[in-house]
Amino acid sequence: MDKHEAVEQVVIPQLNYDMLPEPWVAGTVVPHDTPPEDMTDAEYIQYCYDNWMPLWAIKKEIYLRKPPVLSGIEPATAEIGAPSFDLKVSGTGLIQDSIIVFAGQDEPTQLNEDGTVSTGVNMGFWHGPDTIQVCVRNGSQISEPLEFTFTAAPEAGTEARRGVVHSAAASPAPKKLTRAQLNEMTKDELVEYAEDHDIEVTHSWLKEEIIDAIVRHRY
Repeated sequence: MDKHEAVEQVVIPQLNYDMLPEPWVAGTVVPHDTPPEDMTDAEYIQYCYDNWMPLWAIKKEIYLRKPPVLSGIEPATAEIGAPSFDLKVSGTGLIQDSIIVFAGQDEPTQLNEDGTVSTGVNMGFWHGPDTIQVCVRNGSQISEPLEFTFTAAPEAGTEARRGVVHSAAASPAPKKLTRAQLNEMTKDELVEYAEDHDIEVTHSWLKEEIIDAIVRHRY
């Protein structure tokens, strides 16, 4: 290679985690005597950066400034007596720390690869038709609600969708224990309790893992 031959310069791409998030633009000036909650997003990003906040934390702060905007839930209805299922919520502003609020209760929430969030719905707690609200909360910011409807079960003597004949009277809901009450139980008692309520656990699990499984099923 000729020592005088020009060497092509390698351009190293800037990675997202090394950049300030949108809508920040270069040259943004933080206004004096303006509280952070009254700043624009661009001003607030600059404010956080000037105060040595890590970039990952700045991105999280921007999401927490505004409530998520929901576009849909799947499914939107369920028939009383049907098996338990996962509810998936789509929209914008959904993050790892987003919490689904189902019928006024915070639920264990998972952020999925497709950008949706989901939680389990335990049908053992629902014994009659109802329409409830589904929201998503980021910190103190909560979205506008979407409606989820529980529809009536088939009348006694008719065949349900999964091939089971329902009786007219619904079975009583199992007693719901708090996490504190579960912590007071022995591991053997927790396993027995879980088996009685069709929650899959084994004796090889740690006590805390068994409690988490019970709580996820809302028992």
